[in-house]
Amino acid sequence: MSQLFPKEIIENSQENNFSRHGTGTRVFYVFLLAIAFAGLGLLPLIKVDVGVRGHGMIRPVMDIVPVYSPVPGYVRKWEIYENSRVGKGDIIAVLESPVIRERIRANRLRRKRVAAFIDDLTLLIDRQQIPAIQPAGLVTPRYQQSLEELRQQLVLQQLVTDNLQNRCNRKKELFAVAAASKTEAEAVCSERDNSKARHKLFIKQQRQRWSSDREMLIEEKDQLDSEYDQLLTEKKQHRIRSPVSGTLQNVLGAFHDSFVHNSQVLAEISPDTALIAEVHVASADIGLLREGMSVRLQVDAFNHHEWGLLHGTVSSISEDVQISDGRLFFTLRCTLDRDYLELANGIRRNIKKGMTVQARFIVTRRSLLQLLHDSIDDWINPIWYDTTQDNTPEN
Repeated sequence: MSQLFPKEIIENSQENNFSRHGTGTRVFYVFLLAIAFAGLGLLPLIKVDVGVRGHGMIRPVMDIVPVYSPVPGYVRKWEIYENSRVGKGDIIAVLESPVIRERIRANRLRRKRVAAFIDDLTLLIDRQQIPAIQPAGLVTPRYQQSLEELRQQLVLQQLVTDNLQNRCNRKKELFAVAAASKTEAEAVCSERDNSKARHKLFIKQQRQRWSSDREMLIEEKDQLDSEYDQLLTEKKQHRIRSPVSGTLQNVLGAFHDSFVHNSQVLAEISPDTALIAEVHVASADIGLLREGMSVRLQVDAFNHHEWGLLHGTVSSISEDVQISDGRLFFTLRCTLDRDYLELANGIRRNIKKGMTVQARFIVTRRSLLQLLHDSIDDWINPIWYDTTQDNTPEN
């Protein structure tokens, strides 16, 4: 059968072009439409975690503890070095105060003298026969001299009494032979009795003075003992101890014989306590967060694809908002389930203070349809409030 049209015309015809480039079926387009409708149908069924992000840092539960000098003094021992570890109660510095040292020395000397005075007075008061006490039996020169003066006065009084006793005896003898009157004899004997009474009264008064002195000295000794205890307490304050276990930092550059002022900061201690994550969350995202929520932490110093994440729990949320660089945020403290990260082969690395982290708080689970709706709503809804304009309603 002969061709109606030449070959050149047939090759350039519309029918030939459709036959060469046209689709024999619309299966591919139907397949694409089916996938699209299936995807739309799955939007309400597929749910994902919705969370809030924040950034923060690993830190100890307890804040940095400054070490103050409670008293002024010169350095006699210095065990404070940068990054060195100390235990709670360790002596890290010893100071010396010349004033305290001199007061302790003077107190000891005075207490020793007062104790010697009390011992001498006790001996003088308790002995019935004062003349039998020898001055050499006393310790202090004060009461050795006092006893010697008393003994001399007693000897003189005894001589007077003996003289009056002799006169009384003679008068009695003369009265017996009628050579003297009874009145004369009684007068002389009365003087003798008065002398004996004065002798006893003198001894009694002296004992009373000694008793009074001893009471005053005992009271002084009690005060000295109390002062001594107080001085020892102040001296103990010169032995500066570490209040907590931890690592020293920001150490004062002091050395032997350096002078340290009262309340001067000697160093800071980073305490050995459990580690937490302190996370800052923007005020716009704080509404759905609460204590007890779980948190996932990505440590910036480690590749989370290899080392994984830390898990924790929100332990506290700050009550007041904070401002930094014009941004409002709240501070959350999160306890950690562990203080290390681990590779698949078992290699571990401990988390250290000061490492920065990225935190993600899981708030809820929402479907893809809900998320799509929220995105479209944010896109097409008008701006309800412009903070750059006056918000006073028009009349």
